[in-house]
Amino acid sequence: MAVLNFGFKIKKYNLGVGTNFKVLYNNVPTPLLEARYGSSYEDQNYLLFASDVGMIARTNLLKRYIGPEPSLTFGLVLKNVGYSERVEKLSTEVYAGISYRPFRHILLSVLVDKVLKLDPKNKRALNLRNSIKKKINLEENIEKFNNGSK
Repeated sequence: MAVLNFGFKIKKYNLGVGTNFKVLYNNVPTPLLEARYGSSYEDQNYLLFASDVGMIARTNLLKRYIGPEPSLTFGLVLKNVGYSERVEKLSTEVYAGISYRPFRHILLSVLVDKVLKLDPKNKRALNLRNSIKKKINLEENIEKFNNGSK
């Protein structure tokens, strides 16, 4: 997995914007798959591209205390927008949050998240966590198979 991050701040508007680009390459050798699952098992090599985009805005609107931190913060993130030819893509998610600090030691916040179905052909979303768990389980089973055959 490779990740490239980029971000910048627009000081005039107290706004921060950032993005990252992710490339994930999965390679499970065919002989290992055939040893465990037989010859009918599909090849598990794939390349996946994804990106996250986010922004945060901060302001001192309705500020009632003295201090450097802003009283109102708003953030928006679009996560796992990507493409893969071999596997179903990662689930695309949107996060939005707002926080307000009416007094110095009190912070009120709300976070909303939503999974988007950008591809109507996708019957189920394959997220990265499940993919990693499957790969770890496959590697453990192959290791057990190899240790048992010695």
